[in-house]
Amino acid sequence: MLRKFFSSSPKSTQKRRFLVYKNRFDEVKPYEVEILISHGDTLEVLDINAAKDKTFLKDNILGEYSSFVEAERQSIQKQKHYKIRTPVKMGANMGNPSSKAELCFTGFRKAEKIELISLAENKGFFIRSDVSGGLTALICGENPGPSKMKRAVNNGAAIVKGKTAFLRFLETGEIK
Repeated sequence: MLRKFFSSSPKSTQKRRFLVYKNRFDEVKPYEVEILISHGDTLEVLDINAAKDKTFLKDNILGEYSSFVEAERQSIQKQKHYKIRTPVKMGANMGNPSSKAELCFTGFRKAEKIELISLAENKGFFIRSDVSGGLTALICGENPGPSKMKRAVNNGAAIVKGKTAFLRFLETGEIK
């Protein structure tokens, strides 16, 4: 979008710039930056106000302005064209948008774990790869991870020991 401002060849510069940038959640914000390096489709910048290095995609820069005040004013106007998306955490902390009951499995052989996870998902449970604060139950096989068990107990999650107890849990909803 603003390639005219930034060459595609790597270069280093210390000139301060006032940019309006749209992040991956479609939040439009003003920035006072020093451009450290321009290369390819990205800029490595120093965000002056946050005192942090950041990487900007050149295509997400919506404008360059003569002052921070002007960049701030323009960011408010440009935000009207974008609906901010709610961030979703990734990995072990991946979001549970439906607020389903959460289960985590530990200590099972791979094939058995895959089978049990499939059964749980079919019953409407959300599966976590690690113990978190919202965990409903930790399902333990023959060799459960001691750190997962400790975190589950500390977080108040129920402990279901063994495949038979888990199948009973799926059928009745009770944990014994």
